[in-house]
Amino acid sequence: MSNFNFTDALKIHADWKFKLRDAIADHAQLDDKKIAKDDQCVLGKWLHDPETKAAYGNLENFQECIKAHARFHLAASEVARYINMENYDHATDLLKSGTEYATASSEVGLAIHELRKEVQS
Repeated sequence: MSNFNFTDALKIHADWKFKLRDAIADHAQLDDKKIAKDDQCVLGKWLHDPETKAAYGNLENFQECIKAHARFHLAASEVARYINMENYDHATDLLKSGTEYATASSEVGLAIHELRKEVQS
C-alpha cells in the first residue's frame, strides 16, 4: 500500500484539464456521471480501499485528500456536463483561473502531495 504511486496520481489529475480541453475542441461526449464518482480512478480506488483506510485513515491528511478528491471530480463532471450540452464557451470558462474547477484542481494536487509526505514518512 505504501508503494502507491502518488506521482502518477498527481499527473493523472493534472491531465484532466487537457482531457477536458480536448473534448471541447473535438466536441466529444464524456461520461460526466462516471467522472463525478471519486472512486473510479486509481487514486479513488486506493483512497476508498478498506486496507488503505485501515492503514492510513488516521493520518491528518487522509480525510482532507478524500474531500479534495471528491470535490475535484464533481468540478470536472460539471465541465463535462456543459461539454455534453454543447455549451463549449461556458465549459471553457469553467476551466479558467479562479473557478471551482481551478480551485478544486489545485486543492487535490496539494492534498495528494501532503498525503504522500505523511504516508512516506
